[in-house]
Amino acid sequence: TSKMKSTRTKKSEIKEATKKAKTELLEDEGYSKAKGKTRKELSSATSSLFPAQGVNISVLQEILEHDRYSSGMTTYEVCRHVIKPMTKHYKCSYVELVTQVVPNSAALVETATVFVSHAWDYKFSVLLKTLESFVKEETLKDSHAGEKIFFWIDIVCINQHLPAGRPSIWYKNTFIDGMKTIGHTICVFSQWEGHTYLERLWCVWELYCSIRTKSKIDILMPKKERESFLSHLCCNFDDVLNKLCQVDIVNAKYRRLVDQTSILNTIYDGDGVKEVNRDVSLYFYTWVGLEVVKNKDQSHSNDDDEPFAILMSRVASLLFDQGRYEESEGFLVRALGIYEGLNEPKSPDLATAINNLAVIVHWRGDYEKASALYKRVLEIREIVFGSKHFLFSESLNNLALLYEEQGKYREAQALFQKALQIRQNVYGANHLSVAEIEHNIGALYWKQKNFQEAEIRFKEALEVRESAMNSNPVIVAASLDCLASFYNDTERYDESQEYFEKALKLREQNFGVHSLAVALTLNNFGMLKQNQGNNEEAQALVERALKIYQNTLGNEHEETLFVQRSLEALRNS
Repeated sequence: TSKMKSTRTKKSEIKEATKKAKTELLEDEGYSKAKGKTRKELSSATSSLFPAQGVNISVLQEILEHDRYSSGMTTYEVCRHVIKPMTKHYKCSYVELVTQVVPNSAALVETATVFVSHAWDYKFSVLLKTLESFVKEETLKDSHAGEKIFFWIDIVCINQHLPAGRPSIWYKNTFIDGMKTIGHTICVFSQWEGHTYLERLWCVWELYCSIRTKSKIDILMPKKERESFLSHLCCNFDDVLNKLCQVDIVNAKYRRLVDQTSILNTIYDGDGVKEVNRDVSLYFYTWVGLEVVKNKDQSHSNDDDEPFAILMSRVASLLFDQGRYEESEGFLVRALGIYEGLNEPKSPDLATAINNLAVIVHWRGDYEKASALYKRVLEIREIVFGSKHFLFSESLNNLALLYEEQGKYREAQALFQKALQIRQNVYGANHLSVAEIEHNIGALYWKQKNFQEAEIRFKEALEVRESAMNSNPVIVAASLDCLASFYNDTERYDESQEYFEKALKLREQNFGVHSLAVALTLNNFGMLKQNQGNNEEAQALVERALKIYQNTLGNEHEETLFVQRSLEALRNS
């Protein structure tokens, strides 16, 4: 009862204060001076910064209660007909107004804890109900959680009287840093089938920034929409994917041309359109798969079957691609458990699931377990496909790579040669899959210090990768980077520089300048510059690499620490 009374008191304070603010209060210049703020000071408080404060749910509730027509308005209409008129005199944000005119506003306005990403085409009342449900669910987990949730929502946190557009640095750094500081994003889908959210420029950009900053992300829907979504999900998983996972930020809708220009320029100068579209699509593809599993678990269904195991394997692969290795392993183990209970355990899908688990275990450094898993995949694929099939050669290649890491070069060489022969027989000599094995054999020769054979294999692989009809610039860049490192190691510095420059250009074009692939080339390029005796250029390259690792993997990741040690060694040399 006391909590309900407290909420009513807060809402009544807002209602009374905003009512006055809309009438005589805001016309009284003496009031603003008495509060210690002139109109000019209040309006300029957040003009160039990312506003740090968010609002309690009761502040948003009062916006609807304040205007009897607002319940049917979209967020855009609420901004235009309610928020802007109320803040017109001071030309400030609604949050700033509440802070100044509401007694004891500290309980209503605090440092934002949740960023709300939403489309302005939705009804504001639907957005509010969705956020109310979120607060209710969080309160069930922790009775005091509702008091700690402060929403950052643009129509109240941003000064709506500011001119359109901001300096490019605001989009590139200020906005992204602000989202990173909040660390939690809620994406509100009022209509999942209409998927208005993913058609809006700002929504896609906000979600991408959340992914890039590794913020916690929640996808929320109104109750009826979620029921419809789950119903479709159970009946037609692929149809849901097609509706939700088609992202095209270049053609996304926008209200102001200056926003489109600024956001797209930020993308072009940074990670690139392909990476933004890919990462957002990949996130939703994974999320949809996780929702299927979550819904099945909540329904306590025991009908685990092969399609469900296949789905678990697909989700695991997506999680792995996003670096979520522990989650990926958990899904694979569960999928294998389902497969083992079926009547035909030696299936292609079982082999794929075991292979993916082997890759994770291999990556983790558990070579003994990885070896056993790879051998099991090899056995199943030989039974299912025969010993001349591409997938059988894939298993040979994976096991060979493991042996190479263990220093078992003779065993690795034999498996690589078998895999190469299979692929040459199936595809001919000038095929990308053949080039993959040639490249791996080159790397094996390099480790054995057989530099002549290594160079021959690397160049053969690069030639095929560059000339193939379906040439992939990402793979070509990997070949260029490897050859550059090889020439650096063998003290052929001019050739090394030539290949590093080509690799860096390709990776920046295809991954974006802030990608880990670019960071890898920058760090390797820095080592070349050090060998050439140019420490100043070497430091600049490694510093760029370190910044990318820190922003992407965090300061404590082993790869970040490795690059940091390299930079420290350069500075001390």
